[in-house]
Amino acid sequence: MRTITLSLVVTLTLQFILIAGSDGAEKGMVGHWNFNEDTGNIAKDTSEFGNDGELAGDAKWVKGIEGTAIDLDGDGDCVAVTQTPSARDVTDGITIEAWIYPRALGEDIDYGEKSVLIRVPYYLALTRETGKFGTYLYDVTVDGWVNSKSKLKKEEWAYIAITYDKNTKEVNLYLNGELDLSEKMNGAPIQFRADEIITIGGERKNIRFFDGIIDEVQLWANYSKTSKEIKATYLGIAPVESFGKLATTWGELKQVR
Repeated sequence: MRTITLSLVVTLTLQFILIAGSDGAEKGMVGHWNFNEDTGNIAKDTSEFGNDGELAGDAKWVKGIEGTAIDLDGDGDCVAVTQTPSARDVTDGITIEAWIYPRALGEDIDYGEKSVLIRVPYYLALTRETGKFGTYLYDVTVDGWVNSKSKLKKEEWAYIAITYDKNTKEVNLYLNGELDLSEKMNGAPIQFRADEIITIGGERKNIRFFDGIIDEVQLWANYSKTSKEIKATYLGIAPVESFGKLATTWGELKQVR
């Protein structure tokens, strides 16, 4: 289940209206895959751009944070979004966020990262530092992956997000609505790549496969969400009960609000 209050919906609607950048690049949400289809092999993008994905391998529909989600086995399963013109010119900033339920964590081997969403040159994944998640942005994170401080646990739901703003030079990592890490980068734009696909749960449909469940994936182009906006998204999709385990009580939700 997830809890969405009217005030949060109104706030999010007002805050995240999509606008066009002055240089013609999109600015705002360019992908939202809620995985609520529960049937078929197409994962609809509910943003205005219609960046629909196709399930590959043995990806399955299962219970998610709200409605259904995709279950990936770590061995060729993924969702591939092949037509992504609105997601190409993502250079000045980015936000990637998702709910995940990992059965396996990253491994310290070649291509040991587990992808949540990758479109070369931007990555959100479980990294080789086992239990951690992080990001890699071409021309920005020049020293390699930026890893979270906190560690995830297997078979527990977590909301993870990364942001980058070229103007502030900051890469931020968030776990369950809270800032986990902030690092200054060089302020460079993210490298432009025209002919790449978005892969949820893998990279280019052939490496870095995720083993677990992924739900409510969002991609924002040239826009770095604020900490308040990240928190609002987390509270708007808060698991009250999942997989038979009490994750968050109604009382706790009221307290944090």
